[in-house]
Amino acid sequence: GSLGLNYAASVYANAHQSNFVRDVLLDRLPLLDTSFIVNQGAVVFAVAVAALAARYPGRVPFLVKSVALFVGVRAVFISLTHLGVYPQHIVPPQDDLTQALAYFSTNGSLFFSGHTGLPLLMALIFWDRRSIRMAFLAASAVASAGVLLAHLHYTIDVLGAVFITPTIYRLAEWCFSRDLAFGLTNGFTQPVHDRGLAPVGPQTETEIPREPAGPWPGGPGWSEPAGVGSGATSRGEG
Repeated sequence: GSLGLNYAASVYANAHQSNFVRDVLLDRLPLLDTSFIVNQGAVVFAVAVAALAARYPGRVPFLVKSVALFVGVRAVFISLTHLGVYPQHIVPPQDDLTQALAYFSTNGSLFFSGHTGLPLLMALIFWDRRSIRMAFLAASAVASAGVLLAHLHYTIDVLGAVFITPTIYRLAEWCFSRDLAFGLTNGFTQPVHDRGLAPVGPQTETEIPREPAGPWPGGPGWSEPAGVGSGATSRGEG
């Protein structure tokens, strides 16, 4: 559903492109052919996500629905914004891969950048796995640099994705709380606002350390009730 909405929004935005606008960063950046990052990098990203889904099946329901929400929200933004592509930009080679990727993105589908946002979304979903988190954050940074150096996105497209994506993730936490809870019971991860705490997961009674209810006789902090010792003495003497 979200992919169909994305395709319709991309076609609509591409057909209604308006003029381009100046960009303070693109006006100063050199034009470089980074098609291998934009195209082949997207394939590597998709393969990596599929491998992680197979490695962590408990995360799949929440992951898939979060991506669907991301794609749907982005489709709404695309349908509302019809800027023309920056005039000096790299035209990717028209091969089968480019044609396949055109289903997800066209020249008119600029705001906000999926190349920036999707890796960032994966970093949020796998936040408790440090190596995976850092890899996706790096992928987001590299992809952002790639689309900017190729002048395929405006600076606002990239910066917008950085701020919108965490909001989409929090919305996914709220909308798909049952899937998130299912993931929690299957060694998933903590919600983003709880991260930094101890790992969340099923625990047995023996795994939870408990403080004693109070001092025990003869132990530290124990004091004999008043009058008990004296009473015993007096009885012994009698």
